[in-house]
Amino acid sequence: GQQVVRNFTKTLMPLSEQDLLDCSKNNIGCEGGTPSEALDDIGGAGGIESEEDYPYLAVASDLCFFKENKIVMSDRGSVNLPHNEQLLKKTVAKYGPIAVAIYASERFIHYKSGVFSDPDCDYEPNHAVLIVGYGKDPEDGDYWIVKNSWSEAWGEKGYIRMNFGICGIGEDSTIAKFHDWN
Repeated sequence: GQQVVRNFTKTLMPLSEQDLLDCSKNNIGCEGGTPSEALDDIGGAGGIESEEDYPYLAVASDLCFFKENKIVMSDRGSVNLPHNEQLLKKTVAKYGPIAVAIYASERFIHYKSGVFSDPDCDYEPNHAVLIVGYGKDPEDGDYWIVKNSWSEAWGEKGYIRMNFGICGIGEDSTIAKFHDWN
């Protein structure tokens, strides 16, 4: 999934998903991988390019077009977070987006809008997304604001609001430690 980080101006900077699809040695392109392995690869390469410089094509290439002189964020490793929703809330509020693995069910794939809940959703992860915030709906309860990588045509302009505790969200959570974080 796409990794987005917050810089000193508190703005979101889209980083290249395609860089990870094409160049990650620990993952297998569109066939899957984990956020922590992707962050390990970013660290090994010395950083990652922006989405603008290495745009998303939704298909992995056999060639890596990574350009070291185009690095926009340098990585100092990552931290795997325990499955604790209160800790995840504090972390996303203080540090910004958290990469998480989830199970993308059939209902998830066809999501259009509203707070998503799927009681039949599996907990075996098959997709990576990004928690960018959270909220509370008076009828549907607590939810995560999640950025997906399937374009702005999917869901709510590329985002989904997911109830806490479903589809394995939060079970495999990783946050990057980038040089420009305070």
